[in-house]
Amino acid sequence: MKNSLEKYPFRFIETVRIENGILCNFESHNARIASTFAKYFPLSDPFVIKDIQLDSVPVKGKYKLRIVYSGDDRNISVEKYAVKKIRSVLAVECSDAEYSFKHEDRSLFSFLKNNDFDEIIVLKKGMVTDSSFSNLAFYDSGKWYTPEKFLLNGTMRQKLLADKIIYEKKIPAEDIKKYEKISFINSMLDLGESCIGTDKIVLN
Repeated sequence: MKNSLEKYPFRFIETVRIENGILCNFESHNARIASTFAKYFPLSDPFVIKDIQLDSVPVKGKYKLRIVYSGDDRNISVEKYAVKKIRSVLAVECSDAEYSFKHEDRSLFSFLKNNDFDEIIVLKKGMVTDSSFSNLAFYDSGKWYTPEKFLLNGTMRQKLLADKIIYEKKIPAEDIKKYEKISFINSMLDLGESCIGTDKIVLN
């Protein structure tokens, strides 16, 4: 039986936060790695985050552990993390957008990007999904809501939902302006850490 990598020629990515020397939410990352291996590399055993041998990482500050992998190889790097500044966002329709596994091929987002804007929100049949690098949470009347539809069910999204800090909701594009602001959330970004007012979002 041929390695399934031949059928899917892209490597996959896992990004884990290291904060003050601690690996954060690594169980969720392990679960996603196991799911990826089960689908694409069924003849190989998935690796475990805590088994990775890292060089000395500073005990203070936020760092990004980036693992690029296939069934039988891994490329590992650790770098200081800086929050991306976002001042303008374009909401763009792409009804056939798919990114259910976190892989290296990001041509979808490169195609949709507009150089006049710092970031995009991907719409599928008029419904809000994700940005190019994160899940989203929308703030209204003291509560945060994340789109029911998503491209990638990120580890931070899962954690915030499980902790009942955010709630799923159908969010059509025409309702974006009904919210006060949005927060970009991913494994490196906590809720509220990177926000933009909905007045800065342009509907394409």
